[in-house]
Amino acid sequence: MKRRYYQWVVNNFQHPYPKEKDRMDLTGGQVSKQHFKWWFSNFRSRNLEPRFNEEGNRYFVPRPSFIRTCIRYKIEIPWSLPESSCPRAKRQ
Repeated sequence: MKRRYYQWVVNNFQHPYPKEKDRMDLTGGQVSKQHFKWWFSNFRSRNLEPRFNEEGNRYFVPRPSFIRTCIRYKIEIPWSLPESSCPRAKRQ
């Protein structure tokens, strides 16, 4: 199940806030709404670093732990992620 969550984040990296429909698609309704929200909240705080551009818009930069876990789960990471965002992780 965790691999599916990580894949969803990679696919929705610019806005990693799943909606109710995403919860149902990812879990089949087997995980409570509260548990799902907690998992993603904890995930974002541990794996994504929020930053702000000149206009004040928030965006996320992956932490090395996120990159390492994606590599471990064999999740392809788009090359559009900046190289500087994964200084200690090797891309495959």
